[in-house]
Amino acid sequence: MNAVTEETRTQFRSTSGLIGEKIESVDGEVCGKCRDFLFDDENWTIRYIVADTGHFLNRQEVLLSPFVFSNPEFGAYESRMPTVLTKDWIEASPRLETDAPISQQFEEELARHFNYPLYWSGAGLWGLAPYPTSEVPSPDELMRHKHEMDEIRESRLRSCDEITGYRVLAGEEEIGKVDDFIVETKPWRIRYLVVDAGSWLRGRRVTLSPDWVDAISWNDRVVRMDDFVRATVEEAPTFDPATGINRDYEGALYDYYGRPRYW
Repeated sequence: MNAVTEETRTQFRSTSGLIGEKIESVDGEVCGKCRDFLFDDENWTIRYIVADTGHFLNRQEVLLSPFVFSNPEFGAYESRMPTVLTKDWIEASPRLETDAPISQQFEEELARHFNYPLYWSGAGLWGLAPYPTSEVPSPDELMRHKHEMDEIRESRLRSCDEITGYRVLAGEEEIGKVDDFIVETKPWRIRYLVVDAGSWLRGRRVTLSPDWVDAISWNDRVVRMDDFVRATVEEAPTFDPATGINRDYEGALYDYYGRPRYW
């Protein structure tokens, strides 16, 4: 495997590697640290960063959409997560009272407060676009979002921290447990679940695309992959966190499982 380039590092990051990263206001003042991520379990896309603001603001936690981040820098050894928001604006955001899943009404209130569009309204992964953007939408776009809100059903947001530790089953056989998530940083899309198969593969980790997941049982804390067998996973390309993800690894992974590539 080739050495990891800076481009690779910035394209794919593990969620665990971003925990604790500083979140800055538009003035460059640190307002909190990244504590968790909330994703929708239909598109497997990070919809909110849970910011721990307890040591910086008169709040404990704030939900921040990728819409409000301005050119996050995901370096190999250090990251910056600047926002387009003032410290006061962040501090005055709607209060998060409970853990995920959160209500659609709360998401709408956040969108109104921070003046960004609703990600679920429109043909793109982020509403009208494939990527989150801090550009202010036009009045016509906002009216279109408002009109389509009536068709929105219950939110399906889940916490990365919550799902870490879930058992992953191939049929009825356990592959391992969810250990981490790999995010493609530009669209904030979860591309891989990192599965710790150490209970039977001597400390090995493997990656599996969420597109291959058949179901998640929240009550049983299980991720089901019915089209897989454990013996096949045993010979799959090993994931090394120190090496990370690049296209060579992805190509080998998708070819091994005989799956069509997403890129």
